[in-house]
Amino acid sequence: MAVPAATPSPSSTTSAPTFSAPAESGWTTPIGSAAEPTQAAVVSAEDNGPGVGIFGLLVLMGGVLLVGLGGLAFAFWIRNRLASHW
Repeated sequence: MAVPAATPSPSSTTSAPTFSAPAESGWTTPIGSAAEPTQAAVVSAEDNGPGVGIFGLLVLMGGVLLVGLGGLAFAFWIRNRLASHW
C-alpha cells in the first residue's frame, strides 16, 4: 500500500508558534503574605569561643610564608633554567 508524501500547508510554514503563560504563573502574581521573621544564628558572649588562638595564627602565618618562599624559589629556578637554554 502506497503512502502519499506529506506536503506542508502554507499556513504551517509561515506562522510562528505562539506561547501563552499559564493562568496561575508564579512570575506574575504578587506575594500575598510576608514571611515570618526567624532567628538566623545564636550569638554567644563567651570570650573563649572556637578559634585557632595565637599559636594557630603563628602556624598559619608560617605556612603562608613557607608557600610564598617556595613559589619565589621556583620562579628564580625556572628563570635561570630558561635563560641557560636560550
